[in-house]
Amino acid sequence: MFSLEFYETKQGKSPAEDFIRAMSAKAKAKFFQIANLLKEHGPEVRMPYSRFLEDGIFEVRVIV
Repeated sequence: MFSLEFYETKQGKSPAEDFIRAMSAKAKAKFFQIANLLKEHGPEVRMPYSRFLEDGIFEVRVIV
């Protein structure tokens, strides 16, 4: 099982979490489905759900 980590600023803010909270209910549901896939399979999850950026950083791709 893998874990997901969100970037935090020096002030302790998490822009990604703020963005997720602001999503529509439908988009949040899709995000959490993808998050569960990532927790189960880690970096094996790729397009269209996740894309490698750099240095072990991946983006989650939610298409509504």
